Amino acid sequence: MRKWCCRICGHDEYAETFDKNYLCMGCSIVFAYPSKFNLSTIKFKKLHEDAILPTKGTDASVGHDLYALEDCLVTNRSTAFIPTGLSVELPPNVEMQIRMRSGLGKKGLMLPNGVGTIDPDYRGQIMMMMVNAYDIPFQIKKGDRVAQALFTTKLPYILEEVLEISDTDRGAGGFGSTGTK
Repeated sequence: MRKWCCRICGHDEYAETFDKNYLCMGCSIVFAYPSKFNLSTIKFKKLHEDAILPTKGTDASVGHDLYALEDCLVTNRSTAFIPTGLSVELPPNVEMQIRMRSGLGKKGLMLPNGVGTIDPDYRGQIMMMMVNAYDIPFQIKKGDRVAQALFTTKLPYILEEVLEISDTDRGAGGFGSTGTK
């Protein structure tokens, strides 16, 4: 038996046959024709020798942790930019979303725009803009996991102007229209 590593989550497995595109069951991806399954490659470049490449906390994690390149004090009720020391080359139609780690959100840090977006044509340093909502400063240390990267694929679509759109049971019901519980 040969050992192989899942290309999605990195989970180690042993198998009778080995295919470089093989995915583990932990990713819940089952396919009949591995040779026809093409995975996109996301390339990261270290802009600084101390930069840490994104990692996953567990085999089942969806997001990849992003690390602070340097110490940073996020003063109370202010915004700070946290550098990662990394740039990324995304495949066409792939977006990298930057999201808060829940543990830091619990401590009052948040992304002011909710989710950051890295587009496929951006080649600059990945930065995390954070706001401290609390009245006390928050210290981020070099090497701290401060955010998560999630990768999504943009489906091709067409925008079209029309005179009418279909109706639904909800209709134009907005904020709170489906209940508060």
